Parts: sequence; structure tokens; C-alpha cells
Amino acid sequence: EVPLSAGEMVAALYGEHERLTPADLPTDQDVWRYVAIVVAQDGMHAVEQLADAIGEQERRGSLAAPEWLAWCRRRVSELAAGGVPTSASQVR
Repeated sequence: EVPLSAGEMVAALYGEHERLTPADLPTDQDVWRYVAIVVAQDGMHAVEQLADAIGEQERRGSLAAPEWLAWCRRRVSELAAGGVPTSASQVR
């Protein structure tokens, strides 16, 4: 199990903006699965670094896919609204 913040979950999804579309993530299980895959493949440190980089890119206005970032944030927010605690969620 790996604890993830909402920002880290968003970063994991955002980092896949060239491969994923909203159609790939219709269910909460799909979101969890893709986040878990990214953490397993790239490592938690890489996800944390990407979350930091996203914040910096936002400040500079240099995001590669701002619409995808907004969508990822909404999707992770939906998980939280469904009772999933994304402030310290556990990915297996």
C-alpha cells in the first residue's frame, strides 16, 4: 500500500496525458487502476516530482495539457465526493 494525496493522484493521471483519455477512466476502479500502474511503473518519487513540476508549470503558464489537468482534478474530486479519502488514499 502507498499513501497518495489528491495532488499525487492527479499528477499520476496527468503524466499520462499523451496516452489516456476520459474514455479510459469511466469508473472509479479504472482511475485507481491507472494510478496504481503509474506508481508501480514510475515509482512514488517520480509521481511526487511530477506533482511539484505541475505546480511550477501552472505558475509559469507552461502546462502541456491544461484541459487534461482540469479533467484529472475533477475526476479525483469525484472520487473524494464518493467517500474515498484522497488526502491519504492507499493504492495497492
